[in-house]
Amino acid sequence: MGIMLFSLGPLAVADSTSGDAPFDDWNGRWVNVGTMLDDPAMGAVYEAMANAANDYAGDIVFTADDSREFIYAMLRSNFGDLEINGDIITYYNVDGTVRCECEYESAGIETVAFGEEEFSWYKFELASEDACSEYKYLILCEKHSHEGGFLHFHMRYGDTGFDDLIYNPAYGMWYPTPTEEGTTVEDVAEGYIEGAEMMGAMMAIAAGYQPLVTS
Repeated sequence: MGIMLFSLGPLAVADSTSGDAPFDDWNGRWVNVGTMLDDPAMGAVYEAMANAANDYAGDIVFTADDSREFIYAMLRSNFGDLEINGDIITYYNVDGTVRCECEYESAGIETVAFGEEEFSWYKFELASEDACSEYKYLILCEKHSHEGGFLHFHMRYGDTGFDDLIYNPAYGMWYPTPTEEGTTVEDVAEGYIEGAEMMGAMMAIAAGYQPLVTS
């Protein structure tokens, strides 16, 4: 999932709202996909990705463990679920306890290129200095799904500024991904398997492999 979901198309963007609260478009409880990655149901995903990466590389060089590490890096975060209400985000720990509750204000929209296409990052900044300083700057993309898959969005966060989050090459493959409450790990695994060819190619490219040329 993560960044590859911008490439799988067709992409269905959820209806937007136009209320005063900055997070109206994302209100609700969201499950962090990154917390599902150790579930046995994901094993088939890692195998499928490795097979696709090996096909792309033209050699047997990638394993299921490589796939797992790749997705872990893409979806890494330091929180569990999210709850969004108006201008407040509650970050939960993985055990379900509250990590912190943060009030934000909108800081505009930045449209960026992704391959030959574009998408927008919606920017938010803490309204006051508090226990949420590690989430001072927050960027979200629109919630969306692919080919009838589960609803989700991608995000980044930090304390170094919007330009760093958006343009730092070190974050080019970092896409923490919340999905709507009620989504199961089986739903997530199915979505990844459908995108295994794309994810495998991305993993191979990230490792330095170029497209396999055949005569």
